[in-house]
Parts: sequence; structure tokens; C-alpha cells
Amino acid sequence: TVPKTADPDVVEGGFKIIGGALSVPSTRGVESIEKMAFAVGSEIIAAEHRERTIGCDPIDDACARGFITKRGRQIWRRPLSAEETSRLFDLFTAVKTRLDNPLAGIEFVTAALVQSPHFIFRRELAADGRYTNYALVSRLSFLL
Repeated sequence: TVPKTADPDVVEGGFKIIGGALSVPSTRGVESIEKMAFAVGSEIIAAEHRERTIGCDPIDDACARGFITKRGRQIWRRPLSAEETSRLFDLFTAVKTRLDNPLAGIEFVTAALVQSPHFIFRRELAADGRYTNYALVSRLSFLL
């Protein structure tokens, strides 16, 4: 069963807090996020959605890499680094091998993307204190 919500929003000074520096999810909240992430992963690999969400057969490693690159960019609101892509592909490979099921690998990768702080929290400023192009677009999308 999938919970309807994670932790309630935290309000400080009349504003909802959505930053990791000011708000920390509870244990229950983390468990809820995990359940929701795997529910999303399950929907991604469902037969009726597979053509639209994956678009190819994940038994082929190129398909899995393409999925990670495309969906990772959408979910994290920015391109993934080579290291991030490699770690997620390693997760895919481990799950695919262990369970002998490439779709399970896609499900776990999706859950990892959705549970990540890169999805849950918004990091807008780059190391030099400037907005990246992706951060500006993300900020604008949340404003709208």
C-alpha cells in the first residue's frame, strides 16, 4: 500500500520550508518516500506504460543507459554526471543479474532516482554562488 503523503510541510515564518538545510524528513517520511519511489518504479515498468516510459527492451544495456540518461535528466531536473550515470547503471546491472529480470533493474533505478536528494530537494546555486541554466529553469517551473 502506498501512503498518500510523506511528512506534512513544515511552516516557518508563514512560509513552507522546502530546503534540506531547514527541513529534515522523519523516519516515517523517509519510509513513505521509499514506498512512493517503488510505486513509481512499478508504474514505469507496467506493461501498459512500458512503451512510453522505457521505449525499448532493457535486456539491452544500451537501452538501460538511455533510460538512465533520459529519465535521470527529467527526474533530477539536470543532466546526470558520468559518475552518477555509472552508479545507476551498476545498480541496474546488479538487480538485473541478481533477480534475472531487467525490468526489476529499471524499477530499482527509478526508485533510486525518485528517492534521491537531487529529486526531493532543490539545489539551485552552483559552487560559485551562481544559478546554473538548469537551476533557473527549475526555479521558474516551480514559480509557475
